Amino acid sequence: MVSGRRKVSTIAATVAVIVSIAGSSVAWGAGKGYVNPKDAKKSSLHIGGGALAFDVFAPFSGPDASFGAHALPSAEAGAWEINNAGGILGHKFTIVQTDSRGDPADAVPAIEQTIATTHNLEAVLGPTSDEALATIPILQRSGVPTFNQAGTVQLDRLRSKWVFRILAPDSSAGVAMAYQAAVHHKWKKGALLFDSDAGAQSLTGPVTRAFAKMGGKITINISLTPDQPSYRTEILKVLAAKPQVIFTETDSQTAATLWSEMQQLHGLTIPTVGSGPTTGADYFQAVSSATNSKTALGDFLQSVTFSTKYTKATPHFLHDLHQWKPGQDPLLNHVNYWDTINVIALAMLHAHSINPDKWMHAVRWVTNDRKATPVYNFTQGKKLMSKGKRIQYVGTKGSMYFNKFGTVSGNFEADKFDASGNLVTINQLPASKLSKY
Repeated sequence: MVSGRRKVSTIAATVAVIVSIAGSSVAWGAGKGYVNPKDAKKSSLHIGGGALAFDVFAPFSGPDASFGAHALPSAEAGAWEINNAGGILGHKFTIVQTDSRGDPADAVPAIEQTIATTHNLEAVLGPTSDEALATIPILQRSGVPTFNQAGTVQLDRLRSKWVFRILAPDSSAGVAMAYQAAVHHKWKKGALLFDSDAGAQSLTGPVTRAFAKMGGKITINISLTPDQPSYRTEILKVLAAKPQVIFTETDSQTAATLWSEMQQLHGLTIPTVGSGPTTGADYFQAVSSATNSKTALGDFLQSVTFSTKYTKATPHFLHDLHQWKPGQDPLLNHVNYWDTINVIALAMLHAHSINPDKWMHAVRWVTNDRKATPVYNFTQGKKLMSKGKRIQYVGTKGSMYFNKFGTVSGNFEADKFDASGNLVTINQLPASKLSKY
């Protein structure tokens, strides 16, 4: 359980930032010349000789430690790609990490220390939804290039020259989860079982609203304190509501307790739609062990996550990953930072500079020209740029087109586990079908 100190400070920090963000939403919708008053005019970072550092800022401990464990290898594979190609303007890339512990109270001093003490810090790869609302304003004020994986809906209209979001927001993920239940399966009566942490709770509103638009109704919303010894009381409340489908996101330890007790009380018979974190190997292993079944999870759970379709970039990612660390789990759901490293390196080449004040303006030049020649890794882009060609970087999940709020869109898919713990795609959920909701 979160300590009283953390609980109070987390709530206070989050509320303050939400109020600040909400108060600026109109300005963020302004024209191209808009300057966010919360942004540093110039970066506080000072880049000198030696390797350029990219910080993976995520939970590496605590209930969401898997977020950091999944993000780090893709960033390191990206650095390998750049270094193997000779680096950028005489500099190699190196990856460092900052543990947010998944809690704003810990994340704030941690990222402040990273900014103050990391030699040649070039960009922050993060944060996640757990700590985004408390830490992104710090990164904005410091002028630190920030490429986050925070789906938090309060960031949907954030317009900042320092902040890019490299995955589709929770507002889109919530629509995809609702679509899988209401449209694909025709389930109309739902229950919410989500962790109480900020990242999971950010999904509950979008799921509820989208499900209603599709003719469904959420009859009960249960917030689960992570990693408790029992969830019997919460399960009985859900069963009393008689849902046709359960929507969920929890960490693996919570899931093990939750679903093993559900198995004992009712059986695992209620179809369940989970979010991206329910696709992790740790989730499969924990639930399979707790239920004493390798097939139980795949029988009742469908997980909606960002599409892992094999684009032309995917073989390049796998090559880099296996060259950097032979035998490393490919983690195809968590490749965003490999793409991010490639985009940053190409932006630096275009700007002829490692100065963040200059290359940040070149990011959209690399990603947003749909008439340019598509490229699928750094080496391809570098070769074409040396010939004076315009490029559009297309990543492992398809387009990385950044809208005016610095956010990419994306397709989703519904997956389930087989008895070996491998993900099997049930059906695709393309953005074209989700957009009307």
